[in-house]
Amino acid sequence: MACREMVVRIAGEAGEGVISTGELLTRAASRACFNLMTFKTFPAEVRGGHAVFQLRISCVSVLTQGDGLDLLVAMNLDSWQRHGNDLLPGATLVYDSSAYTPPADRTDLRMIGIPFQALARDELEFELGKNIVAVGAIAELLGLPTELLSAMITTKFAKKGDVVIQKNLSGLDLGVSYVRERLGGEEALKLAPSECTDRLMLANGNEAIALGAMAYGAKHFFGYPITPASEIMEFMALHLPKVGGAMVQAEDEIASLVMAIGASFAGVPAMTATSGPGLSLMSEALGLATMIEAPVVIIDVQRSGPSTGMPTKHEQSDLYIASFGGHGDAPRVVLAPLSVRDCFEQTIVAFNVAESLQLPVIVLSDQGMAVRTETIPRPALAEVTRHGRLLWDGIRTPFHRFEVTESGISPTAIPGTKGGEHVVSGLEQNEEGRPRYDGPTHIAMTAKRFRKLERVSDLVESAVMFGDQTADVGVLTWGSTAGSAMEATPALEHRGIKVAGMALRLLAPFPQADVLAFMNARRVVVIAEGNYQGQLASLVEGRQRAGIRVVRLTSVTGVPIGAGEIITAVEEAAR
Repeated sequence: MACREMVVRIAGEAGEGVISTGELLTRAASRACFNLMTFKTFPAEVRGGHAVFQLRISCVSVLTQGDGLDLLVAMNLDSWQRHGNDLLPGATLVYDSSAYTPPADRTDLRMIGIPFQALARDELEFELGKNIVAVGAIAELLGLPTELLSAMITTKFAKKGDVVIQKNLSGLDLGVSYVRERLGGEEALKLAPSECTDRLMLANGNEAIALGAMAYGAKHFFGYPITPASEIMEFMALHLPKVGGAMVQAEDEIASLVMAIGASFAGVPAMTATSGPGLSLMSEALGLATMIEAPVVIIDVQRSGPSTGMPTKHEQSDLYIASFGGHGDAPRVVLAPLSVRDCFEQTIVAFNVAESLQLPVIVLSDQGMAVRTETIPRPALAEVTRHGRLLWDGIRTPFHRFEVTESGISPTAIPGTKGGEHVVSGLEQNEEGRPRYDGPTHIAMTAKRFRKLERVSDLVESAVMFGDQTADVGVLTWGSTAGSAMEATPALEHRGIKVAGMALRLLAPFPQADVLAFMNARRVVVIAEGNYQGQLASLVEGRQRAGIRVVRLTSVTGVPIGAGEIITAVEEAAR
């Protein structure tokens, strides 16, 4: 059977097991050696509201969660009404026939009714188990090995005892047997077996960030729970003690960053993680880290705002606050990973930059990338590059913690180092760390702190270029929208439109020369980003040479920009 790809969406009411159904199928597909990417969105409430889990399964690498649907599993009528129009012609709808019957006007679809709720209620006497019945049915429809699911269910419910395990295994078998006996197996939907050729692992963006920090050697994490970044803290709480580290839950976001700064002052790599509202609270402490030249990494998993906004929804709207938030001239570095795999790599880069340049580094992830799962190559930990901070050698005396140097980087001494005693505060200081309020000192120290940024280009790859760089049509983007742009590019070329692409990883200091060189080689540039204002576009628009048209593609729908949206925008712009 030739390799085929499926985009599967499961939709229903929060509390119906939509997310757990998707996660079980994802793990089974991963262990069957498929390449995959997921996307999930759910309401902030524990129960009620609408939940969606989307899974793209392929024999080859994928860059996005997919646009049009090959299979929709709609647990209720509302889900069908919300998502039915996303089904491609010839696609399949699986619906709970014990809950509703969809209208018969979509004659281009294959409709399969399976009474999930009735089977769970009547056969299992466990109505809440309808999602496990659905897992078995969907796995059988797709041809995923059900023995993998049995093993995962046994592990998942091990702490709840044999009765719960057997009840869920029975639900799985019930779904499998229904498809085999009543539907004849539905061979048309089955995926071709995938060969295990590479060492792949399954991770989401939050996990990849935590793994990247641990791969660098960070052993101290300070945080306060906030959606959608809490998973980083939970991962650290579970795994840091295994390597002699510790996770500390602070009383708020302000304390989290201040604790991380304190650990850094003591000489250890440290980090915190938050979302937009938390980063807002951290702005004063961010200035403190800049003033005392403390290396620290801050992860901002962006979500819809402002204020509390939509806590569980995707957005890329923290570019301004990450780059410019806070008072005074406060240099910092802002990075944006492009994918789950890049979350791992850019977190390591963030620590290398922070420790080398002795300043704060902010990593801008986002809700879509944080919770989506990808199959990625297992990282080669032996190849991880680790840069440490410049330490005082004890020879050059007296020790001046904030010595004005050509690079702006001063040797630091770990507390307790003989002869390395020094004082730090949020006040402007001279080379020795003594408070000074005169203009010449402030000028010299401000310039010293900013000179560090001149070395960022030695440590950071500012952007990834893709597509045909000779094309006169360009797509400029940043962060997680890069996958959609990269997937759209060959599709556009197939339609006769060559596209040059640039995806920024470095947002501050803004690589203006690189961006303008890219833009000035084009006739028209589409700038795609997940915010309302076009925050990236505003940093470059008007600075390009005359005659270049800039088209802003922005989105605040709560879900990532899809490849199809970029294709449409580029086709219109290229006319």
